[in-house]
Amino acid sequence: MTLFTGRTAVVTGASRGLGRAVAGALAAAGADLVLVARDAEALLRVAAELQDHGVGVRTVPADLSLPGAPDAVADAVGAADLLINNAAVVTPIDASRRLPSAAVAEAVAINLTAPMILGFRMLGSMIDNGWGRIVGISSGVAARPDAMIGGNVYGTGKAALEAHLANLAAELAGTGVTANTYRPGMIDTGMQAWIRDQGGTAVQRSLRERFVAAHRDGRLRPPEEVAAVLVRRLATADNGAVWDVADG
Repeated sequence: MTLFTGRTAVVTGASRGLGRAVAGALAAAGADLVLVARDAEALLRVAAELQDHGVGVRTVPADLSLPGAPDAVADAVGAADLLINNAAVVTPIDASRRLPSAAVAEAVAINLTAPMILGFRMLGSMIDNGWGRIVGISSGVAARPDAMIGGNVYGTGKAALEAHLANLAAELAGTGVTANTYRPGMIDTGMQAWIRDQGGTAVQRSLRERFVAAHRDGRLRPPEEVAAVLVRRLATADNGAVWDVADG
């Protein structure tokens, strides 16, 4: 028997990058999986890969930016033991006065509203069973929002996500269910590659240069390494913590 045998884990943003790596690490630890992402075909490819671990894998394609989508996902999932809210977008990136309102609303829906609703909806079964883990994937920008000029929407969403989880952790104290934040550091993912390809406005070019330098200097961690640290943390009874990959 492995660490999470008999547990069901929901991973959002599971079709690529860190979400895909976390799903793989949880499958290796014995957890049955529910994979959530927009790209249905990509989810099926990931699910096929994870079958080698001998665990159950379901896919729930969903665009979490849409009204009602988080509730629909929760209905499709049913009871779960672990929820990893990983799905996020870094856009829009630009001077705040140029940010499109629709893009702002979409980012807030994915980065903040969806994780809150999914957690609220899945809490019941966790509390009834006396065990559960809710984790929000955050960012170091939550501690230093001023360090990412042009990323106001992303930084605000991550800081708010951490506040949500801290409040939820206090509410859950003594139930056996925990809520924690994970700051994964700079990861070698498609999101990083996308930022390195930008360069339209002065704000975007400045941010691009920082990420190009991080890639050039070898400061990006492999997703699998970051996922392994998270799964080890999930085995602890920490509640209300802000986990940092650098401490793992």
